[in-house]
Amino acid sequence: MNVVGYSQTANIASRDMQLLDPGGTPSSLPISFALLNNSMNPMRPRLRGEHAAAAT
Repeated sequence: MNVVGYSQTANIASRDMQLLDPGGTPSSLPISFALLNNSMNPMRPRLRGEHAAAAT
């Protein structure tokens, strides 16, 4: 199963992903997440170059 989220949907998927029980999936297929433009991602400021502006 693939879950794709963009922007606010990525934020919702991030919260839901933390609630999933890794051993309780109803299928033998793995679940994968592709979260794009996720503001909950701790690397987001670094990817946008905001760390350079904050250091000056």
